[in-house]
Amino acid sequence: KEHTALKQFISGQTSFTDLQTEVPLFDLFGFPLRSPIEKIADMNDDELNLLHTQTRQKLFVRNEAKMVLLTLGAAGDQAISAVVDALLSQEKDRSPCIDFFVLSGRNTSLKQVLDAKFISKKPGPFHFKALGYQDARSMAELYTAAYLLLSKPGGSTTAEILSLGIPTLIVGY
Repeated sequence: KEHTALKQFISGQTSFTDLQTEVPLFDLFGFPLRSPIEKIADMNDDELNLLHTQTRQKLFVRNEAKMVLLTLGAAGDQAISAVVDALLSQEKDRSPCIDFFVLSGRNTSLKQVLDAKFISKKPGPFHFKALGYQDARSMAELYTAAYLLLSKPGGSTTAEILSLGIPTLIVGY
């Protein structure tokens, strides 16, 4: 019930009335959700689990690994590189297995820099993969496969992650 109310709040105008008197209390307005996100927000647990498994297989996420999605939107090359460098510096031999997927958007030069950085990385429990621009459907799939999102989200991304209930660590830079 709370999830439905949250989804209604995020996806559009919702009027709330006193259930006993039917007197209007207040109206809320929010961000509209992109269609693929809304579709996933409406899935039942079995459908979500299947999509989660299929997406992890499609991305070659290791069975024992947690998948972490890093997206900083328009934060720029330096912010993304700084977060990646900080993550790389924290890797130890006994670190948990984590597969990081770093979104570079339409910035092809950033993707090339990240690819080079990840190829030269020594083997260890952290795996990294740079991904370019993802459409709404692909983002929805990535969200369902992610164990954690590292982000500096704007309004639309915040609405999406709230509607899907994705654990998120907001990154400052």
